[in-house]
This record gives sequence, structure tokens and C-alpha cells, in this order.
Amino acid sequence: MGTRTRLGAIDAGSNAIRVVIAELAGPSSAELVRIEAERIPVRLGHNAFTQGMLDRPTIDGAVAAFVHFRERFDHHGVGIYRAVATSAVRNASNRDVLLHRLYHEAGIELEVIEGEEEARLVRKAVMQAFGQGAQPPRAILDLGGGSLEVNLRAGSAWRGNSLPVGTVRLMETFGLDGAIGDAEAGMVRRYTATLMQPISRSTGNGQASMTAAITGGNADALAKIFGASESGAMPGFDLAELEKGLPDLVGATVEARMEKFGIKRDRAEVIGIAGLVFATAARQLRLQRLVAPGVGVREGVLIELAETAREEQAKAEGAHDKALLTAARGFANRVDHDTTHGEHVRLLARALFHQLRDVHGKIAARSSRAAPRCRRGRQPARAPQALRVHDPLGAHPRPRRYRARARRADGALSPQGWRARERDHQQLAAAEGAPRPAAQDDRAAARGRRPR
Repeated sequence: MGTRTRLGAIDAGSNAIRVVIAELAGPSSAELVRIEAERIPVRLGHNAFTQGMLDRPTIDGAVAAFVHFRERFDHHGVGIYRAVATSAVRNASNRDVLLHRLYHEAGIELEVIEGEEEARLVRKAVMQAFGQGAQPPRAILDLGGGSLEVNLRAGSAWRGNSLPVGTVRLMETFGLDGAIGDAEAGMVRRYTATLMQPISRSTGNGQASMTAAITGGNADALAKIFGASESGAMPGFDLAELEKGLPDLVGATVEARMEKFGIKRDRAEVIGIAGLVFATAARQLRLQRLVAPGVGVREGVLIELAETAREEQAKAEGAHDKALLTAARGFANRVDHDTTHGEHVRLLARALFHQLRDVHGKIAARSSRAAPRCRRGRQPARAPQALRVHDPLGAHPRPRRYRARARRADGALSPQGWRARERDHQQLAAAEGAPRPAAQDDRAAARGRRPR
């Protein structure tokens, strides 16, 4: 029995850095057993959106967090990991300094991903959280410290969008410290609505009864504050409940939010902005209910790591065809391919192949009978036309072996070489019914011999 594969995923967000370690039960099992998860409040978005770079204390804090993650990886025997960074690091001009230090001091390679990739990973995690039998949400809103990823579903296809609307970005850009007044709240709503308009226009005039999934740390906190506690149901709340409670939330100070809702300071500083953004985006998309599945980028990374590990295990056990199919499906998901259509085409192609088995079977048999057989690794005999090449010294093509012999001689040939070449030309001329080259006759006459 082989050891179980342990996986690690790191999400270096703009407001905090998160890590999760899980174990893959087996090659045929879809279950991931979570071993450990941790969140370290290193705000990479600090100064990244206002000054365009990461300051020294922020880089030092991130390196210390990743050194800790490496220790946890080694402790649990993590075999495969992926670490991704999102909007803050993507926006920083000195991100190479952070990447270099993380690689050399923590031994972890951090990958900076684009907004579209971030939206795709969140979508993958949300779809697994909902399950195959459940009705998928109409939209997915992933709000982080630097950006808002919006996934919209049209049938079985998804379209992802990334907007520069993040809680840390808005807090530092607009100077929203502590309680948020009506004028400041209106400014956040107008800014969010302006960026959401192109997306909302593309959705048309649908019914205002759709449900969306919201992800991120602020989404989970808002679901606990405004959501009704129903056993077995996914946490969520109606848009009307959020709008009703927003004035008290945004009007409170950071300390009052911490005391009233039992949240940490870094969360209390941005949760009011998050509520305004979610409410505005929901109105733009005509959504009535928001649910929080409790997943994010790191869960999407973990799912893909599990798929990769299963492919490797399947290849090791000889199931190469199944691994290729899984890889093809993964690539199709990356380019937002309509998998339903692809599966239908695959089934039709396989059925057509089996129905035409007699036809392509006879063609293969006829081809195998027509092909000459080889023994002891020798090449099969070929027609003379297939071996002939142009002779720059004569008027007729000649065999390859003759050309090779002429190249090796590189000048006057020995008598045996001349006789061999004469025989080659004689055989070719007799086979084609053509006269021998005049040049060969002249060479023979010059040697005092009768041309053959």
C-alpha cells in the first residue's frame, strides 16, 4: 500500500495570507480530508494600491508567514503544493523582491495569477461546494482586498470578469477609516455601480429572483451577521436584510464592530466596505439572495492539486487514457469550454468509430498484407523509383547507394568503382529503355574500351 498524498495550497491575498493542508484518500476517491488551515493577517495590499509597491515591513511579514508555512508543509509531509498571489502583488512594481525572498528564504515559489485565473479557481471551488445534483448559482461574487471577481452563468457556460473593487483598495484610496458616513457610503456605491454597469447590461432584463454565491472572508462574516441559522442549509441572507442592517454596520467604529460582531480588527476595518460593495453588485445584477459556501481561491487550488495527484496516480497504475481524459477536461474548464457539448461529441465519435469497425478493420488488414515483411531488422525492398535521386554528373537518376559511393570517392575512382558505376547505369538504362549518358561513353572511350 502506498502512502497517501498530502497537498498544500497558499492564497496570498490583499488582506491576509491563507494556507490549507489536506490529504488525498486514494486514486479513486474524490474526498479531500482537511488536516490544517490557517490565516495570517499580513495585509499585502497596504500601500500597494496607493503607492504601487510593497513596503519593507509588509515584505518581511509575508516572508515570515511563508517560512512558517514551509515548516508546516515539512511537518505534514506535503508532496505537492501551489502558492498563488492575487491583486496586491499583481499591482506592486517591486513584486520581484518578494518573490525572490520567498523562494530563497522559505523555499516556496509564489505564482502571481491574473484576475481571470482567480475567478476560475473560485468558480471551481464554489461548484464543488454546491455539488453536482444541486442547482448552481446564477452568479458568483468573490470580493477580496484588491479586486472583485464576477462570474456569470449562461446555461452551462461561465463568463468571468475582474474589477478593481477591493476592500483594502477602497479603504486606502478613499481614506475610509473607522465609521463611514452617508456621503462616503454613496461614493463607494457609485464607484462600484459604475464599474458593474457593463456587466449588468450584458445580463439583460432577467427576473429579480436569482441567487448568487459570495466568497471571501468578508462574505463569510456577513453571512454570520445577517444570515438566519438553519441547520443543514448553506449560510446566506436576502439582499433586503443586508440593506436594512448596513446603516448600523457602516456607521459604527472599528472598535464597536469588533465588540458587537466578535471579529478581528483587520476584518472590522473593511467589513463595512464589503457590505456596500455586495449590496451594490447584487442590485446591479438583480439578485435577491446571497449565499456563502465558505470557499475561496485556496480551495480551488486544492481541488486542482487533487486532480493532478489523481492523474499521476492513475498513470502510475496504468490508467493513462483516463488521465488524458481528465487533463482534457481540465484544459476545457480553463478556456470555459462547453463541457456538455464536448462530452456529447465524444460519445458520438466513439459510437461512430465502433459502427465503422468493419470498414477500418478491413483497410488495416489489406494494408498489412500489402506491406513487405522485414526480417532481422532489415528495411523492406522498395521500388527503384523510390530510391532514385538526381545525378548532377549524368542525365539519369541513380540509386542512393551509387550516390553514396561517388561521394566517398571524391575524385578518380578505382577500376572496381568505375565498373560498379557502369553496371548501375546499364541496369537503369535497360529498365527504362533509354540510351546511356554520353558522358559515360566518352569516359569509356578515353580509357580505350568499347562502350557497352
